[in-house]
Amino acid sequence: MGQCKHCGSEVKEGMRFCGNCGAPQEAAEAEVKAEATGEPAPTAAEESAVMPVEENTAAAAGENAVTGTEEKAAAGQEAPGETAKRKPRRLRAALFAAAAVTVAAVGAAVLLHRMTAMTGERFVRVQAEALRQEAAPFEGLGAVFENGFSSDFVLSMQMSRSRLLAISRSGDENYMLVAKALQRGIQAKVDLGRHLETAVLNLEFGTDDSAKLNFDCFLDSEKFGYRIPQVGKQVFVLNYPEVLGQYSGGARFSTAELAALVPSKELLSASAARYGNVLAAAVRPKEIKVKKRAYTSHVLKRQLDHEMKGEYTVYTWNPDRETLEALFRNLAAEMREDKDFADWYNRRQEAGEELATALGMGRGRAAGFSDVADYVEKHAADWAETLERRNFRWKLVMQGKEVAAIRVVDNGERPLFCYERDQIGDTLYHGVGGELFLGTFAEERSKKENSYEGRVIGRLAMFGDAWLWGFRLYYSKVPLDGKPSVLGLPNGSYRYTYFDADRPDRKYTFEVKEKWGRSVYELDDGYDKFTLTATRKGSAEKPTGREVDISDELSGSGKSLPQEKFSDIIEKL
Repeated sequence: MGQCKHCGSEVKEGMRFCGNCGAPQEAAEAEVKAEATGEPAPTAAEESAVMPVEENTAAAAGENAVTGTEEKAAAGQEAPGETAKRKPRRLRAALFAAAAVTVAAVGAAVLLHRMTAMTGERFVRVQAEALRQEAAPFEGLGAVFENGFSSDFVLSMQMSRSRLLAISRSGDENYMLVAKALQRGIQAKVDLGRHLETAVLNLEFGTDDSAKLNFDCFLDSEKFGYRIPQVGKQVFVLNYPEVLGQYSGGARFSTAELAALVPSKELLSASAARYGNVLAAAVRPKEIKVKKRAYTSHVLKRQLDHEMKGEYTVYTWNPDRETLEALFRNLAAEMREDKDFADWYNRRQEAGEELATALGMGRGRAAGFSDVADYVEKHAADWAETLERRNFRWKLVMQGKEVAAIRVVDNGERPLFCYERDQIGDTLYHGVGGELFLGTFAEERSKKENSYEGRVIGRLAMFGDAWLWGFRLYYSKVPLDGKPSVLGLPNGSYRYTYFDADRPDRKYTFEVKEKWGRSVYELDDGYDKFTLTATRKGSAEKPTGREVDISDELSGSGKSLPQEKFSDIIEKL
């Protein structure tokens, strides 16, 4: 009996491999060494015999049978020919292990290919996810409409001596009164209900405490009302849906219909998935060309002077006319099945039609969702032919597992749509542009020890590269948590420049900070300093009192307007 050098288990004399860990013993190691050096191993002569094929087969068939020879081996006695029989078994085991490894490797490769191959579903999904992440910071804009908003604001202004002197020399009393009101501060308490169905405003301004004006108003789905405490305790109300109807020939509109103008998040998600599946089905893998190459930036280079370096994998979908026509027809068919989105769209069209008519902006029947579906199907062939003629291509640019760019291009490489993203250490570069937007927007953001700093640049163009206007916004000292202030901007320091083709650049600096539980915004244009404070919860109160209906007056009844007293107070101020 011996002992394995590797695991310490007992190994019978003559055994070439450990029965516990499978490690080769001295004899096997000597054979391996012999093969490497070309020298005969000590036991080579004894183990040079090879079993015939018949014996191999018999050994394989009776591998699990207990023979007398094996019993002797089990008793510690080496039977004649045992050494020669053991080698084919090891050979078979090695071949089986190699085959198993090969099968596993091939299976893993097939599985990996299935997971990473650029299918139509993955082509659409990775792009949708990248754009969804970019749009996440703007979701708060819809929160005001969805959840409502309330805050107490105070706007004040510190005028430079040169500004005050210029106003004084102008001799214009109105300018002087406005300047004094701003220096004192204008207070506004605001409360907006969900879907903007209700609103309350309490406004106070004046030159001093003895000469001030309060204006309190409210709006709901049935009426608009206001009260001027300096005039009286009455609340003047207007049944505005009826008045709008009289002026517009019967079209009525109220704030209750505003909710119909914006789809719910659930509806948008369901419809996006529906039409995304149609697009994914149209993107056939055989139509996707794959290349590994460098990438030339369109947005980041022009706006931020940033080069996207390295090797990228570019997936290009270049559909033919038949594929595009089938896509448009399938979209039209899916639109006819999308009952939920159609219901919302038709309600929105009706509400919009009523509002436009009530405001004198247009008349006529608005198109329904089925009309849009018919239009898509009608023009499917024409659109497909046009896109094929313009060499329409949709490119997905990946760097590793990350989306680096999305480009939709036609003739040449000028993009109809272009999104780009690049991360260098703690600095992020990303932007979007193209002819669909008539402009570009790009941001460079760097992470410092405990804050962010960066810049945002936006440009709008109406005719090719002829920029009409744009802006540059530099920021610093923005907290890493990015907690928004009352009006959405995070705390920090900002420098804003507005430029266009016809006017000199206008520059402003402003600070956003938290003070006494309020958001404070301080803006300086080089001459005057404006300060706006905003609370996170408002205290606006709907005016109450005896209501006086003034609907008939605006409808042409000839009664005197109560606004005359309001005008008198404005004139005195």
